[in-house]
Amino acid sequence: MRRKVCLTVAGAFLLITAVRAGAYTVGNPIEAAGVGKLAVSAEYEYQEHQLPDVDDIESRRYLVKAAIGLTSWLDLFAKGGAAHLEIPLEGERFVGEDKFAWGAGARATLWHLPRWQLELFSSGQILSFHTSGRIDQEVTTSPEVWTRRLDSKFIWWEYGGALGLKMRRGILRPYAGVDVSYVEGEKITRQTNMFSYGTVYAGSRGAEFSSENVVFNGFGGLDILLPLRYRLSLELRGKSRDQISFTLGLSQRSP
Repeated sequence: MRRKVCLTVAGAFLLITAVRAGAYTVGNPIEAAGVGKLAVSAEYEYQEHQLPDVDDIESRRYLVKAAIGLTSWLDLFAKGGAAHLEIPLEGERFVGEDKFAWGAGARATLWHLPRWQLELFSSGQILSFHTSGRIDQEVTTSPEVWTRRLDSKFIWWEYGGALGLKMRRGILRPYAGVDVSYVEGEKITRQTNMFSYGTVYAGSRGAEFSSENVVFNGFGGLDILLPLRYRLSLELRGKSRDQISFTLGLSQRSP
């Protein structure tokens, strides 16, 4: 009984801290590593986000994750790699460069039902990166044509928590559940006006942005067990067919 209470409290803690602390990757792999075991994963994430007054935000991430099993039911993990944003900006499509991204989190098995081969699990994580890019806009002010250059930097913080069910079916590990996420950050834009007679610096401006409220999404995924303790993972997330994010990953657990 004491262990069940501890597990429930741990799961609640992960979700509560993740709410403040887009959808995010839940699995890869979805199972606990095991006491003292290490699971190393490579993953490609495609994320779609919406912010107040800003639709059609895309992010691609190329990450490596390492998870360590502290107990039979609790893993801690860290990730690192590269990420960027594509976002509407001043009537144009801003495409940022791939920059360093990092993240960390935890996964807990809350309840295990051996008879039904089911597990209730929870996870929480944080992910952060920044991306920079440039937009050149041609402006006509009779009788001349000049260029407005916008050099922008986005600083992105993403927090998430999830609660789900996992099943065991031979070499397959299907899972599904609900996640909650929150995004915040800052946009910094430096404007330069380029005329035929020279370049004029027009100043810089910054603005903060956020989801304002937490965002709920559904997720579903599948792990396929391969030889040599490898797993192939596919995960889909979103709340409609028009806004789908996904992750493709490959992981291996230590002996």
